[in-house]
Amino acid sequence: MDSIINRIGFDVEKSNSHADGELLISLGFNRNALDELATNINIHSTSVDFNNTKVDINEASIVYSKDRITVDNFGIRENQMLLLGIDGIASKSEADNIRIYFNNTELSNILAAFNVPNFSGSINGEIFVRQALETPMIRTEALRIEDITVHSDTIGTLQIEGNWDQLYSGLSLSAELVNQGERKLNIEGFIPTGENSPNPMDVNLTMENFELYAIQPLAASALSELTGRLNSNINVSGSLAEPITEGWLGIDEGVMKVAFTNVTYYMSDTIEISRDNVGLDGLVIRDQNGKIAELNLKLTHTNFGRLVYTAGITLDDFMLLNNKERTDQMVYGDMRISGKLNLTGSPMGIYGDANLTTESASELTFVLPQTAKATEYSGVIYINTEQADSLEFLRKLDEPIDRTTVRPATAIPIVMKATLNLTQLFEASVVLDPTTGNALEVSGDGEININYNSKSTPPVLLYGDYVINSGKFHYNLQNLRTIDFNIREGSRLTMEGDPLNTQFNIIAYLPVKADLAALSPTFTTELVNTRVAVNALLQIRGDLEAMEVQYDIELPESSNDIQQRVNSFISDEETRILQFAYLATTGSFIPSEGSPDLNFGGSVFSKFAANTLSRGLDALFSNALNDNWTVSTNLESVDGTLDNVRMGLDVSTRLLNNRLRISTNLSYGDNSMMASEQAFMGEFELEYDINNWLMFRVYNRANDRFYRRNPTTQGVGVVVTREAQSIKDLLRFRFTRPRDEDE
Repeated sequence: MDSIINRIGFDVEKSNSHADGELLISLGFNRNALDELATNINIHSTSVDFNNTKVDINEASIVYSKDRITVDNFGIRENQMLLLGIDGIASKSEADNIRIYFNNTELSNILAAFNVPNFSGSINGEIFVRQALETPMIRTEALRIEDITVHSDTIGTLQIEGNWDQLYSGLSLSAELVNQGERKLNIEGFIPTGENSPNPMDVNLTMENFELYAIQPLAASALSELTGRLNSNINVSGSLAEPITEGWLGIDEGVMKVAFTNVTYYMSDTIEISRDNVGLDGLVIRDQNGKIAELNLKLTHTNFGRLVYTAGITLDDFMLLNNKERTDQMVYGDMRISGKLNLTGSPMGIYGDANLTTESASELTFVLPQTAKATEYSGVIYINTEQADSLEFLRKLDEPIDRTTVRPATAIPIVMKATLNLTQLFEASVVLDPTTGNALEVSGDGEININYNSKSTPPVLLYGDYVINSGKFHYNLQNLRTIDFNIREGSRLTMEGDPLNTQFNIIAYLPVKADLAALSPTFTTELVNTRVAVNALLQIRGDLEAMEVQYDIELPESSNDIQQRVNSFISDEETRILQFAYLATTGSFIPSEGSPDLNFGGSVFSKFAANTLSRGLDALFSNALNDNWTVSTNLESVDGTLDNVRMGLDVSTRLLNNRLRISTNLSYGDNSMMASEQAFMGEFELEYDINNWLMFRVYNRANDRFYRRNPTTQGVGVVVTREAQSIKDLLRFRFTRPRDEDE
């Protein structure tokens, strides 16, 4: 007899369960008297840890041969008490049966394997299956799940009685859920399991004030709250292959809260179910503000196959979003919509159209996704390789290989067209850069046409103009300060299909009172009062991928002659930017070049001198140190002079055959003009390659963010590098290192 001994170690961590331990299994192979292959599997006794509980596995054997499986003494124990046992013979013979027995087996441990949390209870009783490999004959003995609890609330005890009906070749089933003497759920009837059964299926499902919170854990990811009561009287007849369902299902005082949107809905109604359709006529759903949505649904089917449905939804200022506090989401706020939505669906796809509008105050914030440098995510490397054709040796050399046939099936298409009429009651915020805090807040009018096709790239297309009536632009000016600019009425956003191609044509302005005499003393001879209204202008144009910002100065209350005079002093781009920044931060002009109050040429010289000195220091350090050292210096003038300069020194090196990498950034400067930075910044980063797939990393970084709380961030961690041909393979946990292709 040939044999194999396997020692299997495992450590499985799930969201609500953990298991680790070791199994020792030996396999023997031989042939019986009929020369048929037989396999003997011996499971040696061992202990494993499951959810911090020690569980013992009995010494057991499983013998497999043709049309016969024999299980002997398989059992799971806790503190010497048997929890689950299996023994007997599974075959095609009516004389053989296999027995499964439970003794205070914890329900939560079984459901944890399927990631279903918050259920508990004790399973007791026995299940006998005769003729298990042919037409199973099932019988139960005192099978029950006692004291079922959901979120610490007891919903009752489920008693299950099943007996094989020899005369009619089927299972007579009786199950009921009883809580404090009241029957909440009852399933009664006959299920044919043999092909020659003379009777059809006949099962009745009745519910009496069944608490909805009992099924909330099954939908925990979608619904954070589910309460109310279910009542029903449903009959299932026909056959297992083609069941016929008739009856009704009632929801009484139903309450459900959608997890992502944080909106609570209320409903009470009855759903009629017939053999050909499921109908909802005027189902009223109320939101937490008492506003309603009316749903009409007709679902036609053939034994719940070949489903076709039509749905019409009428919304009356209905709340769809209420998650203002979820600032970690890409979209958050509160949203109320009125209008109509029509859907038609089948296994071939879902199609719909809508006409929606905003009729009350709504606020939405959109956080645009940011583009990160590849070096920030260097631990993940995507490899695109061709799959080897295992049957290639059977093909003719000149026969083309069609690889498209191995593409996985995709989901059904979803095609939607909607017209969204936005009014001034709708306020939208767009966070352009969460790091700096640059953001738009606008309200206005517009008609947006939305096309959604799940098979297209991109799936969402937007068309239309949104004309801004009022708004603000929060702009972080070179980390000096954040300034709130007013958005000029008539600015607009133009949607041209791909949302990333949305065209911005926005003029934002900051009104200040500034003295023209500070720009040039010559204005004192022309104006009695040189202190005039001035707008620092920001012109934002382009799309999300190529945004262009231009700066300008405007005198809204002055004559054209005065405006022309001011333009003559700020005729080039560099001067306009400097004047704009000075007006926005101090509310005053910088004296123009040639004015006695400031040597503008000296400012330019200061910047040139600082850059020249930085380059000279870089060259000096590069000649003094080895090739594996890199030194970079930086001198940055804060105010255009050499009196207020931020000085920086960046040092990086690679040691120990490039396994150890160290980089630093040391800088010092007067923090009075650079509000978002520290006077002294000491940053460093250390990376050490332990081997070719594991790296140790330590860092200290200075925060330079719009909303920072601490001046620095420290971190220690490890980086594991995996190679995979797909996301699925990347996430698949392996306990042994895969063999290289050339081994």
